[in-house]
Amino acid sequence: MNIETHKAIPFTIAPTNHFLIEGQFNDHFARFILDTGAGRCCMGLSKAIEMNLIRTESEHTAAGVGEGYMERFEVQASQMSIGDWRVKDFTIAGLDLSGVNKALEGIGEGPVEGIIGADILLDFNAVLDYQTLQLALGNRTSFECIRSNHAVIEVALGNGEQSEKTRFIIDTGAGQTCIDLQKAEQLGWTLKEMEDKATGIGSANMPISTTVIPKISFGDYALFDYQMTIIDLDHVNQAFSEMGAKTVDGIIGADVLLQYGGVIDCEFKKLYLKI
Repeated sequence: MNIETHKAIPFTIAPTNHFLIEGQFNDHFARFILDTGAGRCCMGLSKAIEMNLIRTESEHTAAGVGEGYMERFEVQASQMSIGDWRVKDFTIAGLDLSGVNKALEGIGEGPVEGIIGADILLDFNAVLDYQTLQLALGNRTSFECIRSNHAVIEVALGNGEQSEKTRFIIDTGAGQTCIDLQKAEQLGWTLKEMEDKATGIGSANMPISTTVIPKISFGDYALFDYQMTIIDLDHVNQAFSEMGAKTVDGIIGADVLLQYGGVIDCEFKKLYLKI
């Protein structure tokens, strides 16, 4: 991993474990969530309307960790910049981010105007460091980049002969690591319903449960007796199937990446975790 040619951009971390980065749309101030779980960079529809940008309805819908699909638009923007980095004359997805901003408001955070997605991160060989924004030494695990631009990693759940190979999205936009409801039921794990609700793009107050997994391993790294959130990923997998991509069983969220100093190298498709 060579970061000498990269520009370091400062970020803050919200209480939800999300990266929050300041930048500009067409010289208008904007706050972004940095989200490897978003296949495309997007702008909030309210911001696009405020700036009077050209919007055309997309033939495709958007699916996130939430309830079903939501309408998507294509927005023409002349420039987006973050720190010294900028991109000009591009098309960005337009989405209703009101559910996300309502959740941020509930924890005392200001609203966001957009999301930096995996398309930008991959195109510009981004290196995401949860500890220092520099090289982190430790174990590394290769990940796959599927057609939707999502980074997917193989994860083994359980011990020894009881272990089962699964596929997880690496998602900096997910505050917590989680497993799909159907997979948890298939493995016969005990589910405990939580009072808290999940909020994502296109949804609010989605019921969630938790379960304790004896061992989670990816590459040479392992977590033991880990409490994981359970959420229904059926509509996400339906969207993947429709574009010819393999389905996933869960999400590696910002909680694990923060706790273990994760570094995501988009150029060489490696995930680094400190021991």
